[in-house]
Amino acid sequence: MPTSPSKSRAKEHLLLLLIFLAQCGASWFTINGDTSDEFSLCHHLGFCDETDHYAFLVHGGLAGYETNKNTGKNKIYKDAWSNLLIGHPENEELFELNRKEMNM
Repeated sequence: MPTSPSKSRAKEHLLLLLIFLAQCGASWFTINGDTSDEFSLCHHLGFCDETDHYAFLVHGGLAGYETNKNTGKNKIYKDAWSNLLIGHPENEELFELNRKEMNM
């Protein structure tokens, strides 16, 4: 199924923000963790509300509203993030995508 123009724009805007953060010496971000944490992508992008953050990711095709069984959080689409971050040769040196899960 082809990507809609608005979904492509959402991904394009997010990628530009991530490139900006990467060039400003930012270290790493959690995508699906505690959104109030200082390392949360939600926090770094300036979202005031976790719902808005996830709505943006869902609109961009990077997350879904179905719940991850292990974390209880909205499901993050790992392949979509991988394609976004390291799918272009210019971005390979800027980004590294790691998957880590921790259950307490």
